[in-house]
Amino acid sequence: MEKMKAVHPNVADQFILRLASERRLGGVGRPLSAIQDILVNDGGLDRDLVNDRLEVLLDRKLIEPLYTTPGRRPLDDRGMVFRITTQGKDHLNRLEVTTQFNVRLPETLAVELGKLAESRGETSSAMAIRGLEEWTRMEKYPGIDFRWTPTGRRPHLTGTGLTIWEFYRMWLAHGEDMDKLQKNFPDLKASQIRGGVAYAKAHLYEMPEGAWGKRPPFATEVKV
Repeated sequence: MEKMKAVHPNVADQFILRLASERRLGGVGRPLSAIQDILVNDGGLDRDLVNDRLEVLLDRKLIEPLYTTPGRRPLDDRGMVFRITTQGKDHLNRLEVTTQFNVRLPETLAVELGKLAESRGETSSAMAIRGLEEWTRMEKYPGIDFRWTPTGRRPHLTGTGLTIWEFYRMWLAHGEDMDKLQKNFPDLKASQIRGGVAYAKAHLYEMPEGAWGKRPPFATEVKV
């Protein structure tokens, strides 16, 4: 798999801290195996970089192991669950620092936004931020859109019923080869594939655990 050419340590830290802040198994955090698989196997980050940043975050007490095994280093146990600490949350907030942005909305739009937000149990500000973030991502990655699913709001590959993470599984299963993927799925355009892959790799920290799901019994297995 092609590795990312240049990843700033802060970017790797942000990915790890976001993963370690996810709730899993009734607690907070993810197993070391999941962190490494998402960032290295799926995301193309260098394994040594990921492990080095994990060491740094541990030393700085920005993440911590959920439990300890006598005589064993946390990073030697791929089943070890790492969770974000209070200091880690503060650091993540600094990495994702917000800024004041004032804009005047037409009154009719403000009213409609307020009504829609109330019907969804959200604040107008939260809905406006989400809408702006999604619009910005769709502009940056053409062919991506966002839809509600039973498990929450998910990015999808426009023109298909696939979430980005389902599509990304297909991409990996085809050896990251566009020709092979289009041979089995001729309706997928090259621009869709490029946009979907670029989006997935840039937002791996958002990939839900178990996103691949299980193959349904009626599905046909395709050899690639």
